[in-house]
Amino acid sequence: MAKTEKSKKNLKTAKPASKKASKKPAKEAVKGKKVAAKSAKATAAPKAKTKSTAKASPKVKAKNTKSTSKTSAKTSSSLKTKPKDKKKAVVKEKASLLPKNSMKMKAYEPPRPTLIATPTDQMLKPFREAAKRNQSRQKEKAKNQKKTGFLAKPGKSAKKVYMDLRVHSPASEGYLTTGGVDPATAMVKLAKAKGLDMIAVTDYHSAEFIDIIKRCANETSVTIIPGLDLKCSIGSCNEVNLVALFPENYSKQDLDKVLEALNIPSSKRGLRNYTIAMNVKDVIKQIEAQGGCIIPSRLDITPSRIQALHELVESHGFHVFDLAHPDNPDYFKENWPSGEFTFLSFSNATALGQIGARAMPTKLPDGGFSAIKNLASRRQ
Repeated sequence: MAKTEKSKKNLKTAKPASKKASKKPAKEAVKGKKVAAKSAKATAAPKAKTKSTAKASPKVKAKNTKSTSKTSAKTSSSLKTKPKDKKKAVVKEKASLLPKNSMKMKAYEPPRPTLIATPTDQMLKPFREAAKRNQSRQKEKAKNQKKTGFLAKPGKSAKKVYMDLRVHSPASEGYLTTGGVDPATAMVKLAKAKGLDMIAVTDYHSAEFIDIIKRCANETSVTIIPGLDLKCSIGSCNEVNLVALFPENYSKQDLDKVLEALNIPSSKRGLRNYTIAMNVKDVIKQIEAQGGCIIPSRLDITPSRIQALHELVESHGFHVFDLAHPDNPDYFKENWPSGEFTFLSFSNATALGQIGARAMPTKLPDGGFSAIKNLASRRQ
């Protein structure tokens, strides 16, 4: 019995020893796991290293906190910078990456032209001779114009008259009408507003509108000249426009008689592209026999029309022309230097706004048809 009790006591005393022995290796295992975890964190992220070192020494922890605060302040300041400052910073960074030699750009110098030898007198001689010849020609032309007078001189009692002697109405093909406006009254009012003394209503082979416009101009200072725009042919050119003008008292009936004498059918009245089959010489005779006069119009536009000028000047004695370019009549000067011509400029208006667009002052003794007839009379 005594042995059994002793053995029980020994067993009781042996139990706590085994417990202590079993707890020691467990604590060592836990410590090993913590050390392994710390080493893994240190290798994986540098932030974990700073934490472990901060735990180890308070001085290191204070230094690390200062450095992190500085870096955070820098990042916050960089975020607060304006976009323009960012662009400047990017440009500076790019410039710093470039080599030093590339930063110094030289100014562009254009290549110097290769100098040719200075021209000698022999090289310049033909140019000087050509210039002298040109000067002598210009002097001769000026002398001829002074002697003969290329442009016709008006009389001493002549006054400046503003006129547009080729104006169309709704009776002409291609006329642009404006809705809600009476064209007859509008034509007269516009002529007066533009300072015109007289206008000639010249429709294409038609006199349908002349009486209406004359009635509208009765109580105004604008003189209305009845007229016709006739297209004839000379040689190979079938675009010779002749502006036929008649006295102020002529009516539609009087002009219809002229159209009948020219054998123009009623179906062709007002047509722009219709060409009279009668010879030009006979057309001129018929118009003058009816008391009218003729001014050739716009024959300086195309080469074929220019060729027709020879017959009109040399064969029929015309010396007054309506030109598209009255300031540059070189063709007349070259062919007829002693011509004493008179150049006018008509609008050929096919709309209200075009009336008087090319009107130029002309010196006449008065503002009526008789003065125009005296001016445009042919040379025999």
